Amino acid sequence: MYCGAYWGKRMESTSECVSRMHQFLTDLHTIDALFQSWFMRGRSRRDALRLPVSLRQEDLTLLFQGGRHNEIADLSKQELLGYTVGLWNGQSNSVGLSVSCGAATNALVVPNALVLDLPPRTESTMHIYDRDIMNRVMIAIANAWNPDWAVCTTTELRDIQWDSRGVLSFGWLTFIARHNMSGTPSFPHGIVTQALAEGILIQARDNLDDMTADVIEEIRIGLIPAGVT
Repeated sequence: MYCGAYWGKRMESTSECVSRMHQFLTDLHTIDALFQSWFMRGRSRRDALRLPVSLRQEDLTLLFQGGRHNEIADLSKQELLGYTVGLWNGQSNSVGLSVSCGAATNALVVPNALVLDLPPRTESTMHIYDRDIMNRVMIAIANAWNPDWAVCTTTELRDIQWDSRGVLSFGWLTFIARHNMSGTPSFPHGIVTQALAEGILIQARDNLDDMTADVIEEIRIGLIPAGVT
């Protein structure tokens, strides 16, 4: 399972991306121990464990400065490409985090995105697949990154909807930014919404195992009155 968040062109400085990352990691830290340690990615597990990343602004600034896109010589155009960074939690129950922030160019299919890859469901990780915990993860994503949309879902549920990265899809939990809606959604019983500062969080079912293609279709149809298609 993974949580993905996507947003369009938004030029942001190093300090702005750092501020968003700091808020996000701080919020995650309060949710579960799986989100309390982070390391830069290395060639091997041993290499990565030598590269811890703290929540200090100084460390995060170095992280993003190292992730600046410099494929082109023109510094002004480099700024348009933003930053890409990747982290790993360094635990046997592996969590991966990838963030692209600050891109403001049409040259990229999905200028800005966050992907939080979660460990498989096992006896030692089942607790994070509680709906309330995943709600908190989604709220942390929405509050820190202000995406156009975000989803927590499985690859199986994703693949029945689309096969192109960044194309709107729905899942167990889905966030839609208010600026992407022109009306009010209307969902059947069983689908719950929660108003957030910048949009709505759609909670499709209490349990991930109850998610089906039919539930995905209910979400899609319920968003039509809101102008989301």
